[in-house]
Amino acid sequence: MDGYYISALLESREIYMFKKLHKTVAVVTVIAALTTSCRSNEEYKKLAKAADDYTEATDQLLEEAGDIQIQTTSEVVLRNYLGVTGYYTKKENEVEYRQLSQKDKKILDLFTEVRNHNRLLQSYFYKLQELATSDAPERVEADIENTLSGLQMSRAKILDLSPSPINIPGLFAQIGQIEVSNKINNTIKKELERNSKVIFQELQLQQELLKKIKDIVESNIKYKQELQETRLIVTPLKNQQLLLADDLTNWIKTRQDIFNSDINTIVGINSSISLLEDFSNSFRNAINLKISNEEINKVTQDTNSFINFVSTNK
Repeated sequence: MDGYYISALLESREIYMFKKLHKTVAVVTVIAALTTSCRSNEEYKKLAKAADDYTEATDQLLEEAGDIQIQTTSEVVLRNYLGVTGYYTKKENEVEYRQLSQKDKKILDLFTEVRNHNRLLQSYFYKLQELATSDAPERVEADIENTLSGLQMSRAKILDLSPSPINIPGLFAQIGQIEVSNKINNTIKKELERNSKVIFQELQLQQELLKKIKDIVESNIKYKQELQETRLIVTPLKNQQLLLADDLTNWIKTRQDIFNSDINTIVGINSSISLLEDFSNSFRNAINLKISNEEINKVTQDTNSFINFVSTNK
């Protein structure tokens, strides 16, 4: 293998390591249920654990999405290197490789910023909890303002990195009226009256981002499967490379693996989007003291099913 392709492989490894740098834990919404004075600590713990588990699993799905991105563009590089297209020169291969690497880095930057955005949301909800019991609310309020500033900067980065435009006014118009109960902790009430609309906007943005990521992953999976099918299934048949019984068995297994690969990632992302919507609704109900034990239990059960699915299909 020549020096260019060795350096290409090293750069792919660097991209992979870069992707791993920002595995963050993110709480999405329902931790705000602690603001309801009538809720027990046990109920809050259920919600907090459900939110933590949800975002851990979603983070894993984003890692898988990054892997699929790199695998897809790597298949494009291999197609041209192996001469399947029939007309690329080595120099043209290198130019295309650099272009694909830049595309990979931008997509991975987007996934990283989504994780950062989640981390900031997590911080907000934990600060909300701290505000409810703090002897120094002014300090916590200052921390909250810093977190909100971070969310604004993260949103700006996400909008810049998004591969397609996001209609922010149209997206935020879907949120509707937000009601905050007069019966909750007064300090918390003031904070929510100031900033709950902003938090709902960021939660809505998260849902939109997951939908975009799902579209990216679905497109990548389809393209990757087509390329792998050509390289690993069609080409050996055309070249009559399947001579031994073991070759035939491996060919069938490879074909099966190609068509079944990555399906669970899409199923997982769809579940993540659905759960995020449920968490948002729970947050809305919590700050208006309308959240029920049944809703808490349903969110917890659905989250456990989601976690089990993601962990089982690693």
